[in-house]
Amino acid sequence: MMKSIQAKWLLALIVLVGLGAGAYVMQKQHRENQQEESPVSSVTSRPSKNNALSLTEAQMLIQKVNGEWPSDNQKILSQSGNKTVVGGGVGAQGYDKITYTVEGQQVHIHEEFGTLDGGKYSVLDYMPAKDYTVDR
Repeated sequence: MMKSIQAKWLLALIVLVGLGAGAYVMQKQHRENQQEESPVSSVTSRPSKNNALSLTEAQMLIQKVNGEWPSDNQKILSQSGNKTVVGGGVGAQGYDKITYTVEGQQVHIHEEFGTLDGGKYSVLDYMPAKDYTVDR
């Protein structure tokens, strides 16, 4: 009787792991398809006359320093004065925030890695934030 119960739990665990792996493969294929549809190499940007950054320019700047651009639902979360904050999803619960601070022709970038696990944003302690400075 005990072996039968253990076998059922083991089978359920194997099925769940298999489903998770299948979902991961599907997400990866979806990301690859999105990249094929809109190649990153075609992203060009012209600096605006003010300190506001467009989403396109923000993506170009983070890629210029080999930073990480969120894979899903990228959007400008806030813009105020010389600061622009961009956020986007990474995987199932991941959510990254990138803060751009424009000072003349230089842009300071602060990239932090977080999660929406638990229904609210929190920074991942095991992934330290990264800082960059780049010319516009």
